[in-house]
Amino acid sequence: MNISFSPGAVKFLKQKQADSILIQFVELEGSAGDIDMVKEVEIKCGKPEDQTKYRYFEQNGFEIFIDRRLKVPGDIKIKKQGFWKFSFLYPDGVLVPF
Repeated sequence: MNISFSPGAVKFLKQKQADSILIQFVELEGSAGDIDMVKEVEIKCGKPEDQTKYRYFEQNGFEIFIDRRLKVPGDIKIKKQGFWKFSFLYPDGVLVPF
């Protein structure tokens, strides 16, 4: 597996002064309980509390922690989406489990 960054993502991380990235699986319950469960992938700056639940990589000077529950069938590209203070990162190539 190869992990790469878009130029916008690198700039975003440097502005945040981040040297580690946490890619985690998040489950959110909706109004209908288990029927309305939302599963998504979220990127945060920082390290996880329990690193045993994550796969560790180092790329481009960044430490990357990927939740073991996520499926990664190939390469990952971390991209920036949005603009100004509405910007956020997302990992292209990471899938949520069903």
